[in-house]
Amino acid sequence: MNRASWATAAAVIGLAAARASATTYEWNFTAGQPGANYAINNTGGIYRSVSSTYDTVTQRLRFSVTFGNQTTKGFALSLSNSPGINGSGGQYAMLYFDACSLANPRISVYAYNGANNLSSWLDGDATTAGNQAPDRIVTGTTAGFVNAISAANVGAQRVMTFDVNLASVNSFNPTYTTGQPWRGMGFDSKVSIWMHQLSTLTTTYGEAGPAGGYLTQWDAASLGYFVGNDFHSIATGVIPLPTAAWLGMGGLTGLALLRRHLASGLVRE
Repeated sequence: MNRASWATAAAVIGLAAARASATTYEWNFTAGQPGANYAINNTGGIYRSVSSTYDTVTQRLRFSVTFGNQTTKGFALSLSNSPGINGSGGQYAMLYFDACSLANPRISVYAYNGANNLSSWLDGDATTAGNQAPDRIVTGTTAGFVNAISAANVGAQRVMTFDVNLASVNSFNPTYTTGQPWRGMGFDSKVSIWMHQLSTLTTTYGEAGPAGGYLTQWDAASLGYFVGNDFHSIATGVIPLPTAAWLGMGGLTGLALLRRHLASGLVRE
């Protein structure tokens, strides 16, 4: 094979590698599916299924949960690509979905305080005695955050869905840190979930100022949960690098191959 042929082959290899990088992941779950890496309690509503997609480039998250009855009033949720969400304060975001009014569901997001409860909206740091100021991130009234949100009874079931942009969540700098990196919310080829649903819930919100749009009350009872680690998702999209980028990668790969084969004497002038 001559020098030109080696360079062409290298460019093709570089192109294939560059175009194989996944950006969108889809995760679907149905209650009862095989696997010992999750646990469910249906006290606050009967889990039937979860479907979700996340784009690691645009950071757009779509999430939908279906309950097999119509008792659930809301839930709190953390999603990540790493296990061990529970107890890891200052690393993950906690999203509160309020469906007390099916016609007007609401979202607010806070840094998870590390406690094994849903107190992050009230207490920003569970390791310090008393309630510290909550580490607020965004609400449904924050411009550019919510694309869509809904809660509705469908037949005998209740479906809650949201579509949000997580860039501001994932770039957040938490007030209370433990020395571990901020992970925010999202997933890739692996998914971990920490979710609590409630069938008894009363909420109120701030009207203006720093608390505007954020929870000032989240009185909950009849909690259930869905906790699981290392679910596998499906890659559904690729990052198509610009032409110049993948040609450059292919060219560099080609040069490396040429140097190797020239040194071995396999390529002649």
